[in-house]
Amino acid sequence: MSVFQIPFSLVQFPLWEYLKTQWTQRQGHTLSSWQAAVCGAVAGAAAAFITTPLDVAKTRIMLAKPGTTAADGNILPVLGEVWRTRGLSG
Repeated sequence: MSVFQIPFSLVQFPLWEYLKTQWTQRQGHTLSSWQAAVCGAVAGAAAAFITTPLDVAKTRIMLAKPGTTAADGNILPVLGEVWRTRGLSG
């Protein structure tokens, strides 16, 4: 696992276990394979939604020209600039 997958995994795996536990408790027995896969898909989508903006900011900071705002390494101004210039798709 690369260092860049750690934030994603820190969100995905605990959420996956939580979702499986909740679903198991509601139905009263162990989940089938497809139900566990659904929990994994939801957890993976949530992790991607949460961590992708941070990856975008990291990449922009790494590729920034010296002397620019992004080169300072502050994530919030970088994300603000992406939002202003590209909107949600950025």
